[in-house]
Amino acid sequence: MDCLNQTKCLSDFPTTLPSTTDIIVYQTYAERQLVASMLAIIAIIAFFGNGLVVVSVILSKKLRTITNVFVVNLSVADLFTALNLPWLVIGVLSPEGWPLPDKLCVFGAFMMICCLGCSATTLACIALNRLVLITRPKTTFQWLYTQKKVSAMLLFTWGIPASIAIVPLVSPIGELGFDTRYYTCSWKTSDPNTGIYSILVSVAFYPIQLTIIILSYVLIVRHIRKHTKSIIPDEAPSVSGGIQTTRESGVQKRIRRRQVDVTKNLFYVVCAYLICLTPYCVILVVPGGHEVVMYVAIILMFNSCINPFIYATKHPDFKKVFRCILF
Repeated sequence: MDCLNQTKCLSDFPTTLPSTTDIIVYQTYAERQLVASMLAIIAIIAFFGNGLVVVSVILSKKLRTITNVFVVNLSVADLFTALNLPWLVIGVLSPEGWPLPDKLCVFGAFMMICCLGCSATTLACIALNRLVLITRPKTTFQWLYTQKKVSAMLLFTWGIPASIAIVPLVSPIGELGFDTRYYTCSWKTSDPNTGIYSILVSVAFYPIQLTIIILSYVLIVRHIRKHTKSIIPDEAPSVSGGIQTTRESGVQKRIRRRQVDVTKNLFYVVCAYLICLTPYCVILVVPGGHEVVMYVAIILMFNSCINPFIYATKHPDFKKVFRCILF
């Protein structure tokens, strides 16, 4: 039943709110407190977890690889997400709307969109990085992943989301600020073009990246299977140079196994992100469902604190460095 038609529910909301046709999705103030608590917990875990990832790469020379440049970029995006979550907590708990300057709310919404898009685009870059590293010659990898080109890729991961986030600021498509429906700093649902902007965000941050990720990992799996079959006849050492051949094959095998383990770890990260992102992107383009949007968004935000746990339990290098830092 609509909360606005209930006297008891009305007592939980300020009478000074703007009179709009928006539906306030929170039935009671206790529900808003629950949402704020979940956001606060996610912010704390994400801040310390992703901070640990960044510190680990800084302290450990072994972790300073090309792939981990993108891993750090992903952690930085999650760190910024964690730093923006307190603004959402303030908005959700505020009894009289947004209590701080409007520009701060607009900035928070802008950064949240940037971080969301950066995470998705960075995961696509990680998938391509693993694809080139495992399936292409070493010279190809070295040519493609130079310092300048990697810097350009990182700029791209932030530039595309920023260009999407700035659309409401320079055009009539959408509006950033305090949304009176969800009590959050995001794009306003009261804007007549909010549906168009929601579709724009969903299309820009989901299908292209998803396609790149799926194709990359499918090609990696095919290459690993093909390569494994091709080296089976060569496992037995030759009579003339058996010791040397076996030793070289053993080194190559360990390197290959290590790359596969790292790729598996990053694939877990991708899977976790897609599981958290998919419901949010779907709900943006599906009519209705206003009551669950905030909870789907919380699932998306929860992804910001998952990755460090995956690194700590699955990644062969991060696991050791985390243990050294913490203990």
